[in-house]
Amino acid sequence: MLLEAAFLLALAGYLYAIHVRMRGPDRPNEFTPEQLDKVRWDDIDLTANVPPATHKGYAVVGGSGFVGTYLVRLLILRGESSIRIIDLRPPTDPTVLASPAVTFEPADITSPHSVSAALRTPFPATGAPPSVVFHTAASIRFWERAWHAWPLSFNVNVLGTQNVVAACRDALPRGTVLVYTSTCDVVLAARKFCRLGFDRGVWPWSRKVLSDGDAPLGRHEAHQSNYTQSKMLAERVVLDANGQNGMRVGILRPGYTITGPNDRLLASSLTLPRIPTIGHRFKQTSICVWDVAAAHLCLAHRLSPDTQSPARAIRDVRSALAHFARRALVLDDVPEAILFVLAHLVEALLFVRFWALVPVYRLLWGGGARPGADPGWMGEGVYLQPPLFEFLEDCVVDDARARRVLGYEPQWTVEATAKYAVDTMAREKAGGGHGLQMKR
Repeated sequence: MLLEAAFLLALAGYLYAIHVRMRGPDRPNEFTPEQLDKVRWDDIDLTANVPPATHKGYAVVGGSGFVGTYLVRLLILRGESSIRIIDLRPPTDPTVLASPAVTFEPADITSPHSVSAALRTPFPATGAPPSVVFHTAASIRFWERAWHAWPLSFNVNVLGTQNVVAACRDALPRGTVLVYTSTCDVVLAARKFCRLGFDRGVWPWSRKVLSDGDAPLGRHEAHQSNYTQSKMLAERVVLDANGQNGMRVGILRPGYTITGPNDRLLASSLTLPRIPTIGHRFKQTSICVWDVAAAHLCLAHRLSPDTQSPARAIRDVRSALAHFARRALVLDDVPEAILFVLAHLVEALLFVRFWALVPVYRLLWGGGARPGADPGWMGEGVYLQPPLFEFLEDCVVDDARARRVLGYEPQWTVEATAKYAVDTMAREKAGGGHGLQMKR
């Protein structure tokens, strides 16, 4: 009896220690109402820090997505005349396709023929296919790591990237420029919560600031989500293509959180009736989607000051959002450790469900029929899996090299982006819901 009691006491103590580790450090709020009352975004010149129009042909693969849509908008604003959106579906914002400079080509990047056909069609204005390709398309399933769900990330992020690269090399003119949108997740160390923070003095877990000069992470040091692992493989595909048929490639790793209307952080907070909050004490660098778009257009430019964007706690981002919101935001502080345990149970449930249904599907439909990785009845509940908690750590992205090499100069602060998201969504011009909605 004493042994069982000691074990339960030790287990409770260990779970509490995990709770403390996942809770994060106590910090004061950084924004005051007086500061937020002075915030404006309407005086930002979106084209001030981007190169002038070139009137080349531009293709945005994934141009109907979050980053892709803003990239197309910025190309329109700077006066480009030949812009092609390549995606499964047209953009939800009708003003994008209303521009005479923009055309839409439906394509599935997991099909080599489909993406090649969409890219090689010449523009009427130039009589030639695109000479600059932005590849922003991705399957962002950041919440799962189980290998039965791996094809859902691999097929789009790796095979799709291989197909885009092959089309740029074989179907487009020599010297095509390809810019690939990756993620800073590929250089973030995996969180080992069960170590209770004792690894914080050991590299790479001791690292708070991420930069291009950091040594590559080992296989078991990097994030374990299928999304991150597939993006790491996709980066290798892009880098290996440099110089093939004269192709010039570049990779951008925006991070840590891309914010703006229709994102996962601000838009979901404005639209959900209640907002469960986890990890809100950790400080991370956020980047406005307009600045991400500008960075893409600055790829060939150089010489910029070596300054660094500030990191903000997620709680401060949401406090700014609550200050500007047209309704009261209900923030529910959820115990991270309890959710962490539940996440492992959800992952196990999905794993067992998948493999229990495989023989049933093959019996009924034959061949290689497989059930879906996320059952419809779970809705957004499938997000509750262990990789979801990878962001529970302080993280500052050092963008000095991007400023120096690309000429990138961000204009949007966290608070200005929050106000912009509120104002834009209130005018119902954002379209497309928010980034936490499950797309099926």
